[in-house]
Amino acid sequence: MYKFLLVLFLFVALSFNGGIAQSHPDSVSFSYEEVQNMANNIKTLQKNLDLEQQENSKLNEIITEYERISQKDSLIIGYREKQIELLNEEIALYKRKNSFWKSETWGFIEGVGLIVISSWVVSNIK
Repeated sequence: MYKFLLVLFLFVALSFNGGIAQSHPDSVSFSYEEVQNMANNIKTLQKNLDLEQQENSKLNEIITEYERISQKDSLIIGYREKQIELLNEEIALYKRKNSFWKSETWGFIEGVGLIVISSWVVSNIK
């Protein structure tokens, strides 16, 4: 791209200078140093453009990676919320299931049953 622009620029510069075409009274001529400065400026601008394009592509890759990570995080958060919900349900079921077995009523029934069974065993041993 740079070479094409340089050749085109030199062609235009020479045509205004009278090298290829006849010169006009309104035409502008450039010295060799000015042409070199313009060519160097074009090179510098082209390098800067290439660097910026590389940076843009790297930044786009980083953005894509962060979007992918964000999607993964959203899935993980959703699964964690579902896990919390299921654990809360399990806790509620455990409390309901074990409420009778840990109550005073069940303790009384166990005590009476243990006394009755042990006295029956003792009475049958005689």
